[in-house]
Amino acid sequence: MIKQQRFAPYGVLALNPKAFGLVVDCYDPKPAALTENGVAVVTIRGPLMHRADWFFDSYEEIRARVAAAIELAPRAILLDVDSPGGLVSGAFDCSRELRAMAAAHGVALHAFVGAQATSAAYALASAASRISVSASASIGSVGVIDMLVDQTAQNQMLGLNVQLVTSGARKADGNPDSPITDEAFAATQARVDTLATMFFELVVEHEWGGSVERLRGLQASIMTGGEAVKMGLATEIASYDQAIAFASTTDDRSRSEVTAKGTNTMDEDKKDAIASLRKMAEGDDPDMAKAARAALAALGAEDEPAAEGDDKPDDDDDAPAAEGDDDAPAAEGDDDEDKPDAKAAASGDALAMAAQALASVHKINVERANEKAANERSKLLASRPDFAPELVKVLRSAPMATVRDMCKTLPRGPARKDRAAAAQAATPTRGDGQGDGTAARLPANEKAALDLQMGLASNTTATVHTPNRMSFGVRVPASAGATPSK
Repeated sequence: MIKQQRFAPYGVLALNPKAFGLVVDCYDPKPAALTENGVAVVTIRGPLMHRADWFFDSYEEIRARVAAAIELAPRAILLDVDSPGGLVSGAFDCSRELRAMAAAHGVALHAFVGAQATSAAYALASAASRISVSASASIGSVGVIDMLVDQTAQNQMLGLNVQLVTSGARKADGNPDSPITDEAFAATQARVDTLATMFFELVVEHEWGGSVERLRGLQASIMTGGEAVKMGLATEIASYDQAIAFASTTDDRSRSEVTAKGTNTMDEDKKDAIASLRKMAEGDDPDMAKAARAALAALGAEDEPAAEGDDKPDDDDDAPAAEGDDDAPAAEGDDDEDKPDAKAAASGDALAMAAQALASVHKINVERANEKAANERSKLLASRPDFAPELVKVLRSAPMATVRDMCKTLPRGPARKDRAAAAQAATPTRGDGQGDGTAARLPANEKAALDLQMGLASNTTATVHTPNRMSFGVRVPASAGATPSK
């Protein structure tokens, strides 16, 4: 199976130009995974094709994964994007369909960019009502690119004479065996400009970037995460865990609805966040409860809300406003009358504080889960002292499902310590037909020569007897048994 492939784009592209010639691994898309707080994560990776492709990700498969994520009934969907973009064909339609699918089922659609979301990948991310990015991420390249290649000079050098037969004068536009004419270039530029305008309109339709003219003025530049936030292409700088926390505490209202409803909308979000924090504060985990209580204290929400039938309702219109009462109507000429967004800003700060608190609690929750998994792993491996050290080393970093399966299904053998003791106590054997263990495996003369070479014996001068001869002063190994010469 091919593990890598060089990205060879074709047709009109919404692609970061640096992606030309990119070598990528074969992408194996995974189904949406549901986090503990009800967020379904859909990954988008690598160059993007229109139809399902055996090697690269595609708009068709991304739609299918989002549809499957919706079937999980999540609180929100998070698009985890890392892609340089891809084909224009199908990109804009896919982006609109993702937003429509989420809205139709009342599911909030968020996006996180930890590394790259450029060109067509940003078109998909723009479908989200909230885009969280890392500070070092590459965002933008909002534009379209096409390519004209003229290889007629190369054909001439090779001695090739290529004649194109067409049914019209413009049919060969873009064919590499045809010279690039001014008309062909102008037609290609017009098509690229038209598609780019469609791209700008899509992003503005999804309430990012401000206006078509502002996006056109960016000249398809690539920005870091912080620059993208300043230019209105992303919501905030955040980590992956924070993006999950934001998604778990936000409903499906679009950014326009949030802006229109102002304070009331953010107040509702704040109430949801406070409700979640109160639930965590009452949990069994002391660290999570402590963090949740600290967040409630920072939000001024330590106390339970007033019970039904409270004698002091907040909306008592008959009670005269006390002097200095914040809810009293503004006096004529009051400067705050011209600042209706002040309360919204304060509420927004509180909501951000609540989201950060929830992100901290989420981090503690993840750490607890990792600690629990580590303890389980240690207990499982301790229960199998028969595993070889090499296997134990692999299982220390393997997924927990693999560890559980191997500890349960692999046949048991003697413990490693038992094997070591048995090896030390074992009596060496010489094999069948090799005598009782005292005889040498080699003939005497060969063994003597080998012992001499190995330093196990030394030479001496001796008298050697044979049936018909007696030799004096012969050098033999000292252990050969000959009679030494006098």
